[in-house]
Amino acid sequence: MTLEAGLVVSRFVHFTCAIILFGSAFFAVCSPPSDNRSERLTRPLAAVLLAAALCAVLSGLAWFLFTVGNMSGTLADAFDGEALWTVLWDTGFGRVWAARVAVMLLIVGMIWLGIASC
Repeated sequence: MTLEAGLVVSRFVHFTCAIILFGSAFFAVCSPPSDNRSERLTRPLAAVLLAAALCAVLSGLAWFLFTVGNMSGTLADAFDGEALWTVLWDTGFGRVWAARVAVMLLIVGMIWLGIASC
């Protein structure tokens, strides 16, 4: 797989998971209170939220690695500590990516601990 193809696929998967996560959470907020919601809906909704959040974190990591590889020229450089650090803190993309990952990890933690229960 070329760097560009990996970059496109990882971004597509990341945005798809983020949209599914947003839509599922929005549905949970806008649907009737949980005592009126059937058990057949509540259990899968929590699983969808967790799966989408985990997928968003993993695809976000792949997106970052492919971006580092694309900026440095080879995918092997994507695992070089200096290249990772430089892209993470010396580019606008890296700082925004770090903020996005922090939010995604917070969402995963909230779902995992049941704070954001359906």
